[in-house]
Amino acid sequence: MKLLREKFSILGFLAFFCFCSIWHFPSVAFAATGQWTGLGPWGGDVECLLAISPSILYAGTQNGGVFKSSDGGAHWVAVNNGLGNPTVFALAADPAAPANLYAATYGNGIYKSLDAGSSWSRLAASPAFVYALAVDPADSSTLYAGTDGGGVYKSTDGGATWNGANAGIPTAQVNALVVDPRLTTTVYVATANGIFRSPDGGANWSLVADTGWTRDIAISSVTPATLYAATGAGIFRSNDGTTWTSAGLSGSSAYALAINPADPAKVFAGTTAGIFGSADSGDNWTLVANGLTNGNVQTIIFDPSDTTNSSLFAGTWGGGVFKTSNSGNDWQSANLGLGNTFVQAVVTDPSAPATVYAGSIDGIHISTDGGATWLSSSSGLGNRDVEALLVNPMSPTQLYAGTWGSGVYKSADGGASWMAANTGISSALVHAVAMDAANPQVVYAGTNSGIFISSGGSAWNLCSNGIPADTEVWSVLTAANSVVYAGTGTGFYRSSNGGVEWIQSNTGLAPCGVVYGLAADPTADSTLYAATCGGVYKSTNGGVNWTSASSGIGEINVYNLTFTGTAPVIIYAGTDSGVFVSRDAAATWNTLNTGLTNGDIYAVAVAGTSPATIYAGTWGGGVFSLTSTQDICVSPPALDLGYRVASGNSASQTVTISNGGASDLVIGSLAITGAGAAAFSVTPGTCSSLTPTILPGGSCTLNLIFAPPSGGPYAANLELASNSGNTPIVNVGLNGIGAFSLSVFLGGTGSGGVSVSAEPPVDAGLVCSPASIYCGAFERGSSIILTPSADSTSYFSGWSGCPMTMGDSCFITMNNAVNATASFIRVTSLQAIIDAALGDDIIKLPITTYVENVVMNQAGKSLTLSGGWSDYSFLSQTGFTNIQGSLTIANGTLILENFQII
Repeated sequence: MKLLREKFSILGFLAFFCFCSIWHFPSVAFAATGQWTGLGPWGGDVECLLAISPSILYAGTQNGGVFKSSDGGAHWVAVNNGLGNPTVFALAADPAAPANLYAATYGNGIYKSLDAGSSWSRLAASPAFVYALAVDPADSSTLYAGTDGGGVYKSTDGGATWNGANAGIPTAQVNALVVDPRLTTTVYVATANGIFRSPDGGANWSLVADTGWTRDIAISSVTPATLYAATGAGIFRSNDGTTWTSAGLSGSSAYALAINPADPAKVFAGTTAGIFGSADSGDNWTLVANGLTNGNVQTIIFDPSDTTNSSLFAGTWGGGVFKTSNSGNDWQSANLGLGNTFVQAVVTDPSAPATVYAGSIDGIHISTDGGATWLSSSSGLGNRDVEALLVNPMSPTQLYAGTWGSGVYKSADGGASWMAANTGISSALVHAVAMDAANPQVVYAGTNSGIFISSGGSAWNLCSNGIPADTEVWSVLTAANSVVYAGTGTGFYRSSNGGVEWIQSNTGLAPCGVVYGLAADPTADSTLYAATCGGVYKSTNGGVNWTSASSGIGEINVYNLTFTGTAPVIIYAGTDSGVFVSRDAAATWNTLNTGLTNGDIYAVAVAGTSPATIYAGTWGGGVFSLTSTQDICVSPPALDLGYRVASGNSASQTVTISNGGASDLVIGSLAITGAGAAAFSVTPGTCSSLTPTILPGGSCTLNLIFAPPSGGPYAANLELASNSGNTPIVNVGLNGIGAFSLSVFLGGTGSGGVSVSAEPPVDAGLVCSPASIYCGAFERGSSIILTPSADSTSYFSGWSGCPMTMGDSCFITMNNAVNATASFIRVTSLQAIIDAALGDDIIKLPITTYVENVVMNQAGKSLTLSGGWSDYSFLSQTGFTNIQGSLTIANGTLILENFQII
């Protein structure tokens, strides 16, 4: 694509200045193939490397973000959560806390990770275009950034704020930075105008070496006075930081340097011609590039886990990462999982669906096993920058390749070799190649200067009558009866006579005007779809009129559209925000991005396997594949619905069912099974029913309800049966615990309280009665003691609803719900208490003092005195003494008159 290609050409120019610091999309139940899988081709453009002892490596890539290896480069994985897929020119780590990382990007500023790359956040105040980073070894809150356009920036608060630090530096472009590890206020920078030194932490700078365009600078960790610089005129060396002399390789453009950590006389230099090594401080150099298949070296680091210092890693432009274990005598690729290839075209062999062709900026890659392995197949290509590929469906060993600036190439042996087929088109930028639907000898090429036509690629002629001169043609689509369609930088064109004449037809199309891709419905060829700079558009009359068909996609860049060849027809859209899928003729779209680590999708192809396999070519992430099966994903895989009150309240949680595949997912049945099934139920949430059909990339929810009929634990399974070819049965574990409620109330005319002795209640969502003085939910078998306490004006008269009493206390074992009431009687006078008592009442006096004469001659009534009678004749008496007669209590003295012991 032109706009993105321009972006890349800038980055390609800037890639020469890479500097890298050296020092040591929840839990789901998931069917394995329901997501995209990265296939490679492995490798790409590695701008910088960062090694953290003993085996952790990070790689900054062009338009692919950051990759991480936890096994010394044997395997890599993208770590771009929060970062996206920018070009990363420099990486640095906090020496005091190596999990704290910094990534310098071109255009998006500096990002920081506090968890070893698992997640990133942008430092909002950082400069935008950053080439180099350095962390002060003595103070990790101090950072330096070398920028494009802003010179040196410095932060003293871990990157929260930044200020320019350029006094004395005339150039705004800083390519590399190093800090003296012993005298950390001394900083060196490599710039477009030589080497500058600051003795005061960047406050002032002075030119110390007029080396011209200087791309890297390295400082010895054991003798910091020894430094080397990589320049456009070879290597320079200094033994004091201020005086610099040539140190060889004067005929080479050097990009990268690495000094042996134990011996500063041993140094490696990365150049356009490979890697050179010197054992004598640069006096003599030897090419050490055996096995280094890509010689454009951007960065070199020593392996910190190798105490012999004979193991190194090299990051190359186009070849990814290489490793040597013998000081450069032999190099091996170390790229497994590092998918940074810039793929612009993907096609499959219709007769051998596992054969996949990928056109990239580094040539053509072929896989005959569905992307498991790849071979580079660019023999004969005069230009390895391939933007378009075409397989002749009638003769699949015949292929065409459209290149960036060298026209068209043709292969007659399945891509094993190529020959130029570009007479009349040799300097064209070819964006698209298409074949006539009825006559495969007629081939069209969409270029930066219109449409060309050829018979078998032998010679090309311009056929753009009606299309303005030098119009960028991004896509060509052929149909029956010599009808040809073209998507261009100025909209849509249609020819009804094989390209002889063209008519523009933009009615209803995106106002932005660019049509990147075209596709026709295989079941109705007059129904067309256009991938544009403003979403997807649809025409049902051969392109005469267009309407927006972007519901779910929005007005984003859509680069291509691809159909499945058989019913049910599915449309896939490659965009700058990932892959989208539609099963309803573009009425709605859903994302299909699970597993994608790069969202710039330049090409999508559907292989005729059963089930179908979809391939996506990304700009900086290689090729990904997804099997077109119904893949069910249920989240979460188990539910704990906690406590709920038996036969009281209920709890509800949501289960999400997603279709991670590329075909309709049909839930055929749903059931709750297991010993505790009676406590659970399910209702539709956003799902249309309990047996929904979920489109590719779609999802919906169910509501799981827990309502225990009694106390105790309950366990069951939600069993979903679907048409998933990989996981037809999915079980979601269900757990919950039934609890019993305890409520305590107060009754009677008096006042008082109740203390509760029990374990803390469980959270069962219990709603307490406003009249209760205490309520809580408890597990079955919980023991609780309720103890009443009357106020000074009342006395406790008894319990209701209490299963067992002992003295005044209520003892409860929670085997059912309990509502207990403690009654209290308000006291006015002793006489009133006696008068109010019933004939068979036992009166218990509260603790207080009564000063009055009380008449006791009331039949059937007695006064109970606690503690027994104190006369020596009743020493053996326990419990209570019953008296009858009149009783006077005054000033704490008990006076009995006319009494009789009963």
